[in-house]
Amino acid sequence: MSSTDDDAVIIKASLRDPDLFAVIFDRHAPYVHRYLARRLGREAADDLVGETFLVAFGKRLGLWPRAVDLSSWQRSLVRRRS
Repeated sequence: MSSTDDDAVIIKASLRDPDLFAVIFDRHAPYVHRYLARRLGREAADDLVGETFLVAFGKRLGLWPRAVDLSSWQRSLVRRRS
């Protein structure tokens, strides 16, 4: 199972148990933070990482059932928010 497939399974499960979305956060937040820090600086990245995942959490129904490349989707969210 690829990480994309695994993310899709976790996102689907988080529709029943929202706490499971923490797995997605733990897996992807370091990459999102590094991306933001390079673009906007560390302090702004610290603020925007949580906001990015809050948006992702709210839109997670739209991420499933289709296969998702969560990293690409999150980068597009970050670009729009930064």
